[in-house]
Amino acid sequence: MGFTEKYVKPDSAAWVNATVYTTTPVSQVLGSDTNNYYCILAHTSETGVKGRPIDGTNWATYWAVADGTTEQRAWNITQMAIAVPAAGTRVNILTGTYTKGVWTMPTGTVVDPIFFRGYNSAIGDLDSQDALSSTANFPDLTITGLFTFGPGCFFQNLDITGALASYLIGSGLSDDNGFINCRVINTQNDAAASCVQGDNDLTLIRCDISCTGAAHGVLVDADLGARIAYCRFKMTATADCINVQTSAVFIGCTFHGNGNASSIGIDVDAMPAGENPIIDRCTFYNLGTALRLPNVVAVSAILLTNNHVTDCAKYIDNLYVTDEDVLFELNNRTRDNITPRTGVFQGVLAGEVITDTGGAETDYVNAGAGDFNLISGAPGINAATLQGDIGAWQRIPDFPTAANTWHNDTTDGVTGSMSGLDVPKTGGTGSTLLAEDVATGVTLDPTGDNVTGTASGGSWTPYYGYRGRLRYFGYDLAYS
Repeated sequence: MGFTEKYVKPDSAAWVNATVYTTTPVSQVLGSDTNNYYCILAHTSETGVKGRPIDGTNWATYWAVADGTTEQRAWNITQMAIAVPAAGTRVNILTGTYTKGVWTMPTGTVVDPIFFRGYNSAIGDLDSQDALSSTANFPDLTITGLFTFGPGCFFQNLDITGALASYLIGSGLSDDNGFINCRVINTQNDAAASCVQGDNDLTLIRCDISCTGAAHGVLVDADLGARIAYCRFKMTATADCINVQTSAVFIGCTFHGNGNASSIGIDVDAMPAGENPIIDRCTFYNLGTALRLPNVVAVSAILLTNNHVTDCAKYIDNLYVTDEDVLFELNNRTRDNITPRTGVFQGVLAGEVITDTGGAETDYVNAGAGDFNLISGAPGINAATLQGDIGAWQRIPDFPTAANTWHNDTTDGVTGSMSGLDVPKTGGTGSTLLAEDVATGVTLDPTGDNVTGTASGGSWTPYYGYRGRLRYFGYDLAYS
């Protein structure tokens, strides 16, 4: 069973006298009642007899109120809210600017959810655009009053902002809600300002969530069974990134603090039933506490794998003083966490990477600006279980990714152009590689055709010899 598709667009243009309106293409206007209308009979408008809906004479001969069934009959956002989309409906929202006040959302179900999905020019064209990188062309929704979740409601491909001394969207009583590929920002300067509240089974996938006021509350509050994947949480005040209860799963998320000792990445505030959290490939930076566990007896071991935790006052803080929580920690990168573990029974501690040769600059491209990609030579590179890099953000490759490109390893991410191998470092002609044309640590074979090994940072480029394989100016370059 598929979705019933409905459509929303910004308010249509105002009705204008002495204007040709057509049915092909379908003309749309905004009525005096602030609803969208579409043309059902071609005509030249005339004040009075062929007037504006709904205050013109005989307007119903020429216009019908939008019913949301096609793009040409799209509701505006007020009409959509009044219509109360049914379970199993997907509301496709055209790019543009929208403002909506207090709204009690409709009711979906687990098997028939309701989706509110943004698009730009074609249905589904924003589904693959990563909201963590850019929300260009996403519909902009400004919330001026609390949206109260109904069960089974999801937002997708939307740029959501508001300035409320409350949650922007949520309900502590509604299950099975979520956000997919959205940015959510509460700009209010108030200790109660928050972004999202859900009850059980809240889903967040590839979302960018933050509060920007000098004072704010928890960014996201959820209960049992939260599923959080590839999201970024950023705070500016003393608060938690996310509160959850048992059975939460976190994959590939970033928790970016402001250095306040009371700030927390993941705060497990209750364990009424079920399994403890599973946390994999997440990055925690500059927090008071990366992971806090509640003052109750644990019901199962906590699993932490491939996480990057640095520059925090505390790594793991268990508030239950009667007994220690059992942790299984595998292949985590930790550095400069003042109090690494409190109240922890170490069930498994394996593959921890504790190399410490400096601060954030030894791990990340630019932590202050929120760029947590690993630099060349970062200790977490290739240190995860089953290979790969530790943390939510992988290394930016320092090898050519296409013909006529090179990379200067002294500044990660910088690229430029070169004419080819006929301009090697210190001589050489034509297309022959010389030993000085490859970086330290890379071996050039006797024929000058292949290079292998791992290059060291900070010298002349191009650097041959990094991970993977590629064809570059006719050479088969092997890099590990």
